[in-house]
Amino acid sequence: LSTGNFNLRFTFNLPVGDNGTYGDAVAVGDGGNVLAIASTQTSAAGRVYIIRRSGAFMNSPVTITAPNNEPSFGKALLYTGNELFVGGSNRVYIYNNNVTNTLLQTLTPDNTSAGSEFGAAFAYNPGEEAVYIGDPTDESAAGGIVYKYNKNSNGTY
Repeated sequence: LSTGNFNLRFTFNLPVGDNGTYGDAVAVGDGGNVLAIASTQTSAAGRVYIIRRSGAFMNSPVTITAPNNEPSFGKALLYTGNELFVGGSNRVYIYNNNVTNTLLQTLTPDNTSAGSEFGAAFAYNPGEEAVYIGDPTDESAAGGIVYKYNKNSNGTY
């Protein structure tokens, strides 16, 4: 293991008025030009802040708020190129990765048990165009399960 010198280039502080746990999840997309930072909440809708690079500068954040006022919205984040996956309360929200951040699709598991955490973790395989979604507490699977969703020819999972 070698060590090197790292230079701090930016800090991204909690936006004014956000009382959540800023930085719960972080994802980088578009070759490092887009940053998503989650702020899950205890009693309000979770938020994801999207910060885009413009040359040497970072633009002001654009906020995506949980569609269903879910406090855990943003518990996991993943960029896959054209899409941003956001974990919520037994849901995974898929947004397009452009300036509009439009909600494209919502994924839910076929069956969940009480206390399930579908969307707690993500992995993406670009060769298969498949996303893997973790649920570490799904009791129907004796302690956890990973779901695999392949992208269809119509662009949905």
